[in-house]
Amino acid sequence: GDRALALDPDNIVALINRGNVLLELERFIPAAETYARALRTDKNSAEAWLGLGSSEAENGKYDIAIAALKTALDLDPSSDKARAS
Repeated sequence: GDRALALDPDNIVALINRGNVLLELERFIPAAETYARALRTDKNSAEAWLGLGSSEAENGKYDIAIAALKTALDLDPSSDKARAS
């Protein structure tokens, strides 16, 4: 993840993977920052919106979380993860 980002700081896959790891480690603020960075690369990434919503919910930023999760569902209506969040 970090090596890929060193080579290509805007690598959407590496950014999302890094966000997922940070979320799993319960490092919710850096996770949200990483997903936001991914969205600056691709604002149409449902996976990045889902990660942002999940991490911001854990940060207590519920308005941002709800908006992000709604965007994830709009982009990928079949997402079971977004519907479950």
